[in-house]
Amino acid sequence: MGIIGVCWEYPLPLLIPNTAFHRSIAARLVIYPISVLCAALLYQGTNAAIYYLVGIVVYFWAYTDGEIVCMPWKVPERPKPANGPAKV
Repeated sequence: MGIIGVCWEYPLPLLIPNTAFHRSIAARLVIYPISVLCAALLYQGTNAAIYYLVGIVVYFWAYTDGEIVCMPWKVPERPKPANGPAKV
């Protein structure tokens, strides 16, 4: 499960990038608890389970704030205001 998680976070440029599956934080919030369960059931995976839990909390925080997932080497563009820039 850990290798799948790493491949999901940093995909090969030709396979997964820019797909809905890669950009979905909600999908991560479904899959990562399963990874936590698998890691917690292993005796030597308890530290990994704790790290997964921290990651889930951060992803949930980002999800509630309306964050989007972009490619690691690109910066998302902000939408331009409809009425032009605000005057101060």
